[in-house]
Amino acid sequence: MTDVWQMFSVLAEARKRREIDPTLTVLRECAAEAGDQVADRYVKARIGAMLGLFETLSPLIDEFVSIPVATVRGIVGLRGRLQSLLKRNAK
Repeated sequence: MTDVWQMFSVLAEARKRREIDPTLTVLRECAAEAGDQVADRYVKARIGAMLGLFETLSPLIDEFVSIPVATVRGIVGLRGRLQSLLKRNAK
């Protein structure tokens, strides 16, 4: 499992560097360039929402790939129960 997890981590980091990071850069540029016209406000809001999502996911991906293998095994063991666990903690 260690080798597989290391391989997954390398792949996830590479995809983030190739896909997520450049997307964040473009979204930030688009948000800065959007005007104040009615249509532009709609587009700016949509870009802002997408930017917020990517800014939330980016550090989460970084954190996830740095989790020790033993912890990953525990998380994998929660498969199917994770949503109910998270809903319970959100109350």
